[in-house]
Amino acid sequence: MNSSGFSVFKRRRNGKQDRRWTIELRLPNGTIRQSVAFTDKAASIQRAAQLLREAERKEVGLHDQFSGARRTPLREHLDAFLLAMANGTLAKRRRSRPTAAWMERVRRRLEFLFRLLGASRIEHLNQADVERILSERVAAGWSDKTRDDHAALLRQFGGWLVDDVRASANPFHRLRPTRSEASKTFRRHALTVAELEALIAAAEVRGVQEYAKVNPYATAKHLDELRAKGFERAVFYQVAAYTGLRRRELCSLVWDDLQLGAEPAIEVRAGTTKTKRRARLELPAWLGTLLLEVRGRRTKALGGLPPATERVFVATSYRHVTEQLRLDAVFARIGRVDAEAGRVLTDAGKVIDLHALRGTLATLAAEIGMPVKLLQQHMRHSDVRITMEVYTQVRSTAMREHVELLPAPRSGRASGRATPDVASDCQTPPSGERTGT
Repeated sequence: MNSSGFSVFKRRRNGKQDRRWTIELRLPNGTIRQSVAFTDKAASIQRAAQLLREAERKEVGLHDQFSGARRTPLREHLDAFLLAMANGTLAKRRRSRPTAAWMERVRRRLEFLFRLLGASRIEHLNQADVERILSERVAAGWSDKTRDDHAALLRQFGGWLVDDVRASANPFHRLRPTRSEASKTFRRHALTVAELEALIAAAEVRGVQEYAKVNPYATAKHLDELRAKGFERAVFYQVAAYTGLRRRELCSLVWDDLQLGAEPAIEVRAGTTKTKRRARLELPAWLGTLLLEVRGRRTKALGGLPPATERVFVATSYRHVTEQLRLDAVFARIGRVDAEAGRVLTDAGKVIDLHALRGTLATLAAEIGMPVKLLQQHMRHSDVRITMEVYTQVRSTAMREHVELLPAPRSGRASGRATPDVASDCQTPPSGERTGT
């Protein structure tokens, strides 16, 4: 029977000794294999023993299927992970592939974490080190959300290692988010109809009033231009509040996207949406009339119909609309600026921004009794739980209205009749009267 073993030595090439040690393995089947190891002899001997042990285990059917993955550089695993993400094979429920910008963000975040961990192989990944690194980053200024986003990527990467038979277990499966419902970064405010009306009115008059206050000799032409911009911004808010379109989607609307006939609607192009899916959003008739007025004003300014590819809201820029809404909300007295947070907050501490109008739509629709499925489709959510748990809010006024509709028992109603005296059935009988035996 052939005996197995190994030896390490240094070769001589052209009269010079190699810096690296060479491993010679004698396998149980008599085969001899040679491979170049390290410059350190102890490390080379340890590597030779590891290779021999793997060969002997394979000979008797105990081969470690993850040995190749452990020797593969972590950089190559990351490339394969990103390729699987790009192909949409990481999650069964994924309906669209991630954007190139998101892929680059994932790569930067994971490479940053691996660099902090000093990890170059899968075997260098462990949860204790990750927890320490994340705690240090939070102490250095990371928010809980940023910490949880990085932890989620690590869990996803570890899950993929298992699914792709590169590791026996997810090294990050116990890495949990730190944020609770009470520690969310912020919660948005769903505007009431009265608050929405105040915001619209503020958009129409704020610019003119504030400019006239500091420029008492402003020309009528310039004030008319400010009124036109304010009117367009007011319509912008109303379209946002009744369609649920996001900021980029609103700023990308062109006249060709609008159908302003008897049944007005917006055809949202796939290239402008977050999910890269085309959608049709029905509009209330009054909002269609309002958009027709916007087009009429634009036609008058141009001396003809605006081009089909021209943006609908030409005076509302993607960059400045957030600041304009902040000023309008404060002018309308529906919120106050929090200097520390840099946002407009209500008295309850909820944020008012453009995305809050999306929650306004969900809340108003739920209050009028719109079927949940219709609301989910109008909001363009893949999961109804996002619609009902994240965007839809329950207001105390709406709760009060519905509580009053609950049927009351007859004894609790004001009927004008005396309530029967229950205690009369238990009165003591007159003196001398027998009560029975």
